[in-house]
Amino acid sequence: MPYQHIEIELNQASYRNSNTCGDVFISGRTNEHTTLILCDGKGHGIKAKIAASFCSSFLHNASVLGMSVRAALDKLIAFFVQTGKGDHYSVFIVARIFNDGMVNVLNFGMPCPILISTGGAKLLSGRPIITSIGEIFETNCYIRNDEGIMLMSDGVVSAGIGRGKD
Repeated sequence: MPYQHIEIELNQASYRNSNTCGDVFISGRTNEHTTLILCDGKGHGIKAKIAASFCSSFLHNASVLGMSVRAALDKLIAFFVQTGKGDHYSVFIVARIFNDGMVNVLNFGMPCPILISTGGAKLLSGRPIITSIGEIFETNCYIRNDEGIMLMSDGVVSAGIGRGKD
């Protein structure tokens, strides 16, 4: 399959109009792939921002160093286990889109990614991988030039819960 150009769009809103959002998004490109990392820190506000920033920076730096996403997750999980999750705990979703259209998504605690095409949208639930901190779901698929992958945090699927009818 020929090279595909990957376009990235981001839409983010803070909890209760706070200046600090607990979700962090980082993307990076190499000659072989584009890596997308979305982390949602424990809680909300500045503590959640710090946790998500730590997690996303760790995963991004591992990617820059040429580490596979699975190897980076193994190291991150070892850190979580060693520290008892603590203040640096974050859920995350990492998508690596290769230039030939192959996509690998690893998801820990986030909503399933959505494959969007001209024919509609499809949830990509993935297969479970049991780790010492819980289940991680891995999804592999191919995308074409007219398709996209949507990643989101639980803020999208949980917005408004507990607020009544307003």
